[in-house]
Amino acid sequence: MRGSRVAGAAALGMALCLAAPVSAQPWEESGSSETAGGQGGLGIPHTGFYGAVGGFLATSSGRGFNHPEGAGGFTARAGLRPTGPFAGEFVLDWVEGFDRAGGSELETLFFGLNGKGYLPLQYAPILRYAQPYLQLGLGYFHVGLGHQDFDDGAMRMGFGFDIPITRHFGAGLEFAYLWAWDETDGADYAQFGASVQYWF
Repeated sequence: MRGSRVAGAAALGMALCLAAPVSAQPWEESGSSETAGGQGGLGIPHTGFYGAVGGFLATSSGRGFNHPEGAGGFTARAGLRPTGPFAGEFVLDWVEGFDRAGGSELETLFFGLNGKGYLPLQYAPILRYAQPYLQLGLGYFHVGLGHQDFDDGAMRMGFGFDIPITRHFGAGLEFAYLWAWDETDGADYAQFGASVQYWF
């Protein structure tokens, strides 16, 4: 049930971004002084180093660890988008505590390296101000369960939208699924959240 709610929220976010009118991209308009330099602005792609912080809602896959319920989380990242289609970033996702029926809270921490591939804009002409991307990452995953700790690896995958606003500021919407392995298997969760970006 909770998984379907998160998926529904993600679909709603995508629908809002797709609702923009079909027209030329701002950075494709003639006379734009920022197109070549990738300086960034309202609808103009950012490039260079960036940092971001945000929050998300997470819902458990329901596998293992006594079926934890949903929870809120915090995310932080630092990365580089050297040119158009690709970016790499370090990402930290922390979930304060999944409630567990008759048990202690379940706390999780993911830290890893994430790769992002931006979809060619010519294939999504109605996305006037949002840049869609796919992402895939690997990293360290920690699960705290009362007085027990579990540590292993996890894969992080999903999609999202970067929304340039000014030369230095932007926003992001993201849906991701964290797939835990071995010692932490069963602590998988899906997340949907938003972030504020600063581009240097």
